[in-house]
Amino acid sequence: MSDPTPNGDRLPHAPAMSQAEFDNAIKEACKVAVHNALSGLEEHISNTVATQVTAELKKVMRAPLEN
Repeated sequence: MSDPTPNGDRLPHAPAMSQAEFDNAIKEACKVAVHNALSGLEEHISNTVATQVTAELKKVMRAPLEN
């Protein structure tokens, strides 16, 4: 058995895998993590830009029209 978890439960051993399988699993986990991080960043940037554009448009629409 492996080391106990903080609540005292024991986790079963992971199935044996070759070094290549382990390396591929790590690479895949890293790809997923980077993809998720970039997706979240892209959404945050889009929301920030949309909020700023909306605020600027509101300012322009409130300003008196110049002839």
